[in-house]
Amino acid sequence: MQEPGVADIAGISEDGAWRGLRVRIGLHTGACLSDLDPTTKRIDYFGNAVNLSARVESQAEGGEIVMSQDTRDAVYWDRDITAMKCESNKKSPVELMLEGVVVVSRGLRRLKGIKEPVNY
Repeated sequence: MQEPGVADIAGISEDGAWRGLRVRIGLHTGACLSDLDPTTKRIDYFGNAVNLSARVESQAEGGEIVMSQDTRDAVYWDRDITAMKCESNKKSPVELMLEGVVVVSRGLRRLKGIKEPVNY
């Protein structure tokens, strides 16, 4: 939350207090496994990608969305490809979605239960 512009987006008031509900979100892109939970009758997702997503989420502060480098690469690749396909001067839906997004790299970090350091 120390990066320039992040405080405004996060809703920090002039006195440094938070306004509203603060949710932490962690994103990772990768293959996962799924199975029907016999108790809830809902799909249960598990595996390395789900575990990594949870660990990335644990690094976020309230009001932050933290994503792994894999997710960032996928989002920005999609943005660039979509922009190339857009024949007019209009912004693509992905470009519009990313307007005002502040991306800050935290670098390589070791996360609990993950063998290799993760870039996020």
